[in-house]
Amino acid sequence: MTNTHAIHELLRTSQLRRDAAGSLDRHILHERAKIVVCVVDGTPVPALVPASLGVNLERLLDLAGAKAIRLAHDDEWLGPRDAERIFADVRLAAGHTMVFTTNTSSETMAIRWSDFARSARPVVGDFAEPLRDRVGAYRLSYRE
Repeated sequence: MTNTHAIHELLRTSQLRRDAAGSLDRHILHERAKIVVCVVDGTPVPALVPASLGVNLERLLDLAGAKAIRLAHDDEWLGPRDAERIFADVRLAAGHTMVFTTNTSSETMAIRWSDFARSARPVVGDFAEPLRDRVGAYRLSYRE
């Protein structure tokens, strides 16, 4: 099953850990993941990255071997859809588990990377980067 439905199905059926937010072990909280949807050559494609990082579009474009890429708008991605490829950053592949916030946002779920990789068969690459600090754009002067 090589589509984004695999992500939702694996999270739905995952028996590894399903707890109220905050009761997960602290040692796996740094492996929290998020899905960033990008439009690659006109097709919405999910990119999984650590929650504290963003997507470097140029590196993802190179990894996808495509001509055009941009972030998807909210109305372009409305839940589980079939996709040809799922991209996952190498930092997630290096970890043992991935932790996601579910639709209820009061619950988190963890899934073993090996289970996810076996089912979803993601394209793994190095395309995550630290989020850019935009505070300076809103600063009135450097004295503040």
